[in-house]
Amino acid sequence: MRKTSNSGPKCSKYVIQKYLEKPYLINGRKFDIRIWALVDQDMNLYFYKEWYIRLSSEFFSLQDNAIHNQFVHLTNNAIQKTSHKYGKLESGNIMSCHDFLKFLPGAQAKSIYNKILLRMKELVKLSLSAVRYKINSNDRKYCFEVFGYDFIIDSDFYVWLIEVNHNPCLEESNEYLKKIIPRMLDDTFKLTIDKIFIPSEKNYRPEDARNFDNHVEFPVDGYSSDENLWEHLMNLSP
Repeated sequence: MRKTSNSGPKCSKYVIQKYLEKPYLINGRKFDIRIWALVDQDMNLYFYKEWYIRLSSEFFSLQDNAIHNQFVHLTNNAIQKTSHKYGKLESGNIMSCHDFLKFLPGAQAKSIYNKILLRMKELVKLSLSAVRYKINSNDRKYCFEVFGYDFIIDSDFYVWLIEVNHNPCLEESNEYLKKIIPRMLDDTFKLTIDKIFIPSEKNYRPEDARNFDNHVEFPVDGYSSDENLWEHLMNLSP
């Protein structure tokens, strides 16, 4: 976008956004979806199988008396936790992806859920493919990063990408997040750090074996402790 002034044309960068007037609502309230994506040291892209819903504290409205109410329109936890209604309907205003399925319409629920999930994966791949040449542009070794993606769904169940966070919130604001955040981090390290720092026979110590035998597990319902919940989507190497 080019801006003209008395001193001549100047180029500026802008982000142009449009408000979604007809979001899909859960019990009359607006929500967004937070998922995690991982790019590892080999430029492999992963999508985490467990994700969650962040809900507003107040009923959705576009009326004049609600248009500036951030507890109606902004669903991120940093905003909602300052509301006096925070946590009254869901712990931490958070809902698991499994509970979300219950709020989709009847016989179509599973089909709609699968289409939403597929579209989110497509948008993750498209967005990171678009910047693949800028990821680790200095070619540092052993880099990896977890991204927080935020999506919103409209009343026709179309998925829209809101933003991508390079430093996503890892606050354990309810019991569900207390389970999946430590598991997500542990699964991340298994794909990254654990593959880089592999114990060798040269520096093996007996106490290492004892520590390994006492390693901590992070159980998540529906998955075995040995299963890594990062789903591989593609490789982003140029």
